[in-house]
Amino acid sequence: MKTQLCKKWMLDKTTCRLISRTETLELEHKQVVALTLLSDNAGNVVKKSDILDAVWPDTVVSEDAIYVLINSLRNILKDNARKPKYIKTISGKGYLWALLIK
Repeated sequence: MKTQLCKKWMLDKTTCRLISRTETLELEHKQVVALTLLSDNAGNVVKKSDILDAVWPDTVVSEDAIYVLINSLRNILKDNARKPKYIKTISGKGYLWALLIK
């Protein structure tokens, strides 16, 4: 199943790949889950607790795990936390997928 994340990126959930016109990147399952959660809620803040529940169900992890996961996604997307194009940090609340697909 493929999902258009934005004009540049398509996410293939079946193969855990992030695809653009020029490259195909392999993702870990938890990265796919997080990207899906963020993009399905584009324009809305996804709470940290919702990310924890979706990515690590029935597992106790600290919020540091979310930071590491989001940082890995930013590195893959070549996004900048200070001037984000894709994933914005909403301090104390969660994260926001900033691009809306029309």
